[in-house]
Amino acid sequence: MAVVTVGTFDGVHAGHRALIARARRLANGRGERLVAVTFSPRPEAVLVRDRPVLPDICSLQDRIARLRAAGVDDVEVLAFDRALMNTSAADFVAGLRARHGMSALCVGSEFRLGRGGEGNVPSLRALGVEVHDVMVVRRPRIRTKISSSTIRRAIAAGIPATLAIEGFAPALDDQIGGMTW
Repeated sequence: MAVVTVGTFDGVHAGHRALIARARRLANGRGERLVAVTFSPRPEAVLVRDRPVLPDICSLQDRIARLRAAGVDDVEVLAFDRALMNTSAADFVAGLRARHGMSALCVGSEFRLGRGGEGNVPSLRALGVEVHDVMVVRRPRIRTKISSSTIRRAIAAGIPATLAIEGFAPALDDQIGGMTW
């Protein structure tokens, strides 16, 4: 049996680490393993066709190492392609149960999975999944949520990756379309 968390986890930033810490506590309380399921390439690289996609914050190998350092026991990397993109939420969940003996799913409150993002927290619960959702992390005085997309834009604007990943950077309103740290 395992508690599973699913996401791209690019950069394994403060928001990801808060989610993993919650999942780790849940897994420990049950005496289960914690499995992180991630994707390569990241979904945006497959889905976005009308504009350039910013590069990953870190390599897949670094992402796996950061996930393990944050407390994950096992990491599964799924190839994100058209077939996976068209998998229903029910089939995706069935796969998690079959491969990992998933007892619970721990995800961010804005999480979606499956074809067209059909698998949000309420619909996953309707499928019988025990879902533990973690609120989006924000730093004091930061209006923008901590997300990999925000961090990629900050890095592209010249903010050092280590500061961007931790959510500490100067005001970027003029550089990144209204983003204020």
